[in-house]
Amino acid sequence: MVGVHLAPNGKEGDQVQALRQKTEDWAAHIRRSPLDAESVWLALDRTIMKGVQYPLAATNISEADLGYIMAPALREALPRASIVQTFPRTVLYGPVSSQGFGLTDPYVYQHCRHVQDLVTQPWRGTEVGHLITANIEASKLE
Repeated sequence: MVGVHLAPNGKEGDQVQALRQKTEDWAAHIRRSPLDAESVWLALDRTIMKGVQYPLAATNISEADLGYIMAPALREALPRASIVQTFPRTVLYGPVSSQGFGLTDPYVYQHCRHVQDLVTQPWRGTEVGHLITANIEASKLE
């Protein structure tokens, strides 16, 4: 699949490295760009965050690995957006309604997406939904 690296043994190493490379490349482009602070923030939220989120529905990457993946993008974008690099991630990823910055935490997004798929795919009758239903039924038997 495009941008998703799945291993038969369930290891996420290739996916983590691919996403890390993506954030490093993005950070290098931002470093050379003439964008102002607001544009850098929008680029962080609307481009690289979406690129990192895309494969998370099919993966189970740890919080530490997602921090490793996001480090180059945040290291480059935060100072360019007039935010201190060491700003607490809980505030950075907090909702605007709670005085956070509204950036989506990839780890939280991953788990919310898993729950969303567990609920919606069987209802839609998709192939993935049939597999989820079969696995749930098999686990009931166990």
